[in-house]
Amino acid sequence: MSVYKGVYFRGRGIIIPGAYADVDATSMVPNRLSPANVLAMLGQAKGGTPNVVTRVVNLRDAVNLLRGGDLKTAAELAYDPSSDVAGAGTVAFIRIAGAGCARAASDMTSLVTLTGKDYGEHTNFLRRKIESGSVVGRKVTINHQADDISEVYDNIGPVFQIQYVGSASAARMSFNTGTKVLLIEVNTGSWVPLVTYTVTNTSVDTIAKLVTILDSHQDLVCNIHKYGSGSMASILLDTMTEVDIKTAQYTASSEVGSLITWVNLRSSLCTAAAGISPTGNFTNSNWANFTGGSEGSAPDVAAWTAALALLEAETDVKIVYCATDSEAIHTAAIAHCTTQSDPKTGRERRLVFGGAAAETVDQATTRAINQGSPRAMLVYPGIKRVNALTGLLDTIPPYLTAAAVAGMAAGSTPETPLTFKTVKAHGMEKYLKDSEVEQLLQQGVAPIRFVKEDGIYQIVQSITTWQKDANVIYRKWSGMGIHDYLRQEVRNTAKPFIGRVGDMFAMLSIKNAISAKLDLLTRTPQNPNGVLTQVWDYDERTVLPAWDSLLVEWDGYDHVNVSFRAHPVGEIAYITILCTLEPAKMTV
Repeated sequence: MSVYKGVYFRGRGIIIPGAYADVDATSMVPNRLSPANVLAMLGQAKGGTPNVVTRVVNLRDAVNLLRGGDLKTAAELAYDPSSDVAGAGTVAFIRIAGAGCARAASDMTSLVTLTGKDYGEHTNFLRRKIESGSVVGRKVTINHQADDISEVYDNIGPVFQIQYVGSASAARMSFNTGTKVLLIEVNTGSWVPLVTYTVTNTSVDTIAKLVTILDSHQDLVCNIHKYGSGSMASILLDTMTEVDIKTAQYTASSEVGSLITWVNLRSSLCTAAAGISPTGNFTNSNWANFTGGSEGSAPDVAAWTAALALLEAETDVKIVYCATDSEAIHTAAIAHCTTQSDPKTGRERRLVFGGAAAETVDQATTRAINQGSPRAMLVYPGIKRVNALTGLLDTIPPYLTAAAVAGMAAGSTPETPLTFKTVKAHGMEKYLKDSEVEQLLQQGVAPIRFVKEDGIYQIVQSITTWQKDANVIYRKWSGMGIHDYLRQEVRNTAKPFIGRVGDMFAMLSIKNAISAKLDLLTRTPQNPNGVLTQVWDYDERTVLPAWDSLLVEWDGYDHVNVSFRAHPVGEIAYITILCTLEPAKMTV
C-alpha cells in the first residue's frame, strides 16, 4: 500500500513544495432579510396555461398572462397595494380551470395544424392567411384580432441548396418520405450510390446536421438556403425523385417543414405540428379563424385542491392567496399551509383570504371562527377603486381586497406588522363603526377602515384567525412571520452539518454556527431588520442579550439536539399615555 507523501489543501493533494493560497469567501453573504416573499396566487383567469405554476415578476407580465378574470384583478391589487409597503415581487400564479378548458386550432388542409399557445375563448380570435411569398414559396400571416398582433412568415419553402461537383457524368438525389432515406447517386457508366442517409438518425436529424455532412463530401457543395432554417427536422423534407444535382444547383424545399420550424421558433401566438398528410404545398387562401377555444366548466373544489397540491413543489412560497370566497376552498388552503409548515416538511407558508361581497360583520366573524388558524389572515370589508379603463368606481369584494393585503405581506420583511399600513382605495364597501371594528378584532378578523381625519384607508391591525387564546405570536401576523423566519434560519444553519462525523469538534462547530446566526438575527442599529431584540433589565439597569441558554446535545449515536432561549421583537399596537396634573400653587 503506497503512502501519500504530500499534503492536502482545500481538497487537493499537493506534492511539489511551494506556497499555495486560496481565499474563503463563504462568509461574505450579507444577512439581509428579503422583503420579497414569493406569493402564490390561485384563481380563475382568461389567459394562461391552466393548472400549472407560472412565475411572474412584474404587473405588466401578469396582466398580459392572465388577460381577465378574478386572478387578473387580484394581481393588479397585489402589485400595487399600498403607499406604505411595497407590493408583491415574484408571484407563482396558478390559473384554476375546470374540464374542457381548451386552445383554439386551425387545420391547414391536413398539412399543418396551428394551435394557440394560450387557453380559453380569446384564442378563437386567432386567424391565418396564406399568400404567395414575396420572393419565393409562401407567406403565412397569423393574427390575433382582439390584441391586434400579427406575425408574418414569408418566403417559406426553400430549405437547402446542393450541387454535385465531382467527375461523374450525372448525379441525382432522391428522398423517400416513407422510408426517410436520402439517396444521392452518380453515373459512371451506371448509376451507383454516392451517399445514403436515413434522416431519423441523430447524426443527420436536423437540416443543419444533414447539410454539414453533405458539404463535407469532396464531390458535394451544400449550404442552408437563406430562407431556410437549420433547426428544421430532416424528416419534413418534401419528396424528391431522382432530381438532377449535376447540371445546376438544386434547392430542396418543404413549405410544411419551413412553416412548422419558423412558427415553433418565433411565434408567441401559436405552435405548429404536422397534419395527418404533411406532404405537398399550401394553397393560397383568405383569412380563416381558429376554432375550439373554450374556458371550460367552472372549477370545483377538487380542481382547487389539485392546484394547492402543485404548490408542494414550490419550496420558496411563503404567502398563499386564493381568489375565491368559498369556505371549502379556504379550509383546503389552510390545511395546505398547516401541512407544509409542519417541522417535518419545513416549507413555512401562510394564507391571506377574504369573504363574499356584501358580507356582514357577523358573517365575517363567523367565517373567522370557522377558519381559526395562526396561519391565516381574514381581510374585511371590501374596498372601492377607480377603474383605470372605465373611470368608474368599482366595488372590490373582500376576497379580492385580500389580494392587496397579500401583496403587502409579500413585500414586507417577516417581522413587519401590517397594522396601520395604508391600502390604496377610493372608498369602502362598508364603512365600519368603532364597535364593529372591536367586534372584528375580538373574533380574529383584520379590518380595513377609513380614517376621516387623515383621509386614508388603513388596516386596523394585522391579526390571524387564531381563536384559542391571546398568544401574540399566534395571533399577530408579524408574530407568525418571526416564528417562521427564525425556524427557517436555524434549520438552514444546521442543515450543512448533516452527514458529517459526530465528535466534540463537530458539536462546537454547530454551536458556533447557531450562535453566529442568532447574532445576525438580533436587531441593532446596524441590522434594523433583525427579528430578535436585546432586553433592558430595569431592576439591574443592564442590557440582557437577545438570546441565551444555547445548548448543543449529542446522544453519542446520530441525534444532535439544539435548544436556546430568544427574545423576539414585537408589534407596537397600543400606546397609553398618562399625564398627572397638579394645581399650580403659587405666591406672588
